[in-house]
Parts: sequence; C-alpha cells; structure tokens
Amino acid sequence: MTYRFVSNWFLGLETRYATELADANIHNQEDWVFSFGPALHYAAGRWWATLTWLPQVAGWHAGESRSGSLDLNGHERQEIRLKIGYDF
Repeated sequence: MTYRFVSNWFLGLETRYATELADANIHNQEDWVFSFGPALHYAAGRWWATLTWLPQVAGWHAGESRSGSLDLNGHERQEIRLKIGYDF
C-alpha cells in the first residue's frame, strides 16, 4: 500500500513473512518471522528505487516456545533494504 505525496515519490507500508522448512517439508517448520514497517519509493522514467525499514514484529525458532517472541537466531531484529530496478 502506497501514497503518492509529490510527483514520483511514494510513501507506504510493507510486510514480510519469512519461514524456513527442514527438508522442504511444509510440516517441518524450523522458524518464521513477521516484519512490518515503512517504505519510501521513487520512480522516474524506466527506473525506480525503494527503501524499506522492516523491524521484526514476531518470530519463532525451533526449540523455543511459540510465545510470539522474536527469532534472533536466524533473522535480524531490524532490516533495512534498498531495492533498485530498471524496466527493460
């Protein structure tokens, strides 16, 4: 979800759910994390760039209780990502 606040600039929210499965078995989940945060997007002509900040909201790692705490064993507490693209 984004909102254009001036020409070519967009502000929005991004969510991310990541999980790892042992032996590619959907019934054998090793961990999961849910992240949620703001995104700043710029697009001009055929290229674009998106900067996101995604703090981990909830997570779980195998061997720990499923209390909704964070999974800091295999995932970061906060992620900052810059994606740059060009439309061919």
